[in-house]
Amino acid sequence: IGTLLIPFIMIFASPGFAIIGWGKPVQISLPNRETKKRDDILITLAGPLSNLSIAFICSLTFGLLHRIVPLGESALFLLYQIVSLNAVLFLFNLLPVPPLDGSHILKNMVNMKDETFLKFSKYGFVILIILINIPNFQNWMGSGIEGLNSIFFGIFSLLQS
Repeated sequence: IGTLLIPFIMIFASPGFAIIGWGKPVQISLPNRETKKRDDILITLAGPLSNLSIAFICSLTFGLLHRIVPLGESALFLLYQIVSLNAVLFLFNLLPVPPLDGSHILKNMVNMKDETFLKFSKYGFVILIILINIPNFQNWMGSGIEGLNSIFFGIFSLLQS
C-alpha cells in the first residue's frame, strides 16, 4: 500500500505537494549467532550507503559530462535534486528511530533485547512526527544536507578545473 497505492493517490489528490509513501520492511535471516550483530549492522548500512553512492556517481557522471559538453540549467537542477534527495534519505534513514535503519544500528550497539526493541518500535512513528516538527531538528537536518551537498558539488566542481 505505502510503496505504490498511497504515492499514486497522492500524486492525483494533491499535485504540487509532498508525496508520502513508505517501504516494506525486508525480512533477513541471520543464522550465525557469532556474527549476527555485525551482519545486521552491515545489512542495515547498505540502504543509506546506497544513497551516498548514488549521489557520488551522479556528481561524478554529471561532472565528466559537463566537462565534455556544457550542461544546461535543467541538467544541473536535476543533479541538485538527485544529490539533495539522496542526502535527505541518507541522514533521515540513519536516525535511531524505528522503523528507520538507524534504529537497527542503535539496537545492536547498545545490545537491546528484541522484546525491548519491539516495545520501542510501537512509538517510532510518533517520535518521528515530533522530531520533524522540532525547529532544532530541522536545522540539524538542513545543515547535514548542506554539508553533503557541498561535498558532492565539490566533486562536480573539481572535475571542471
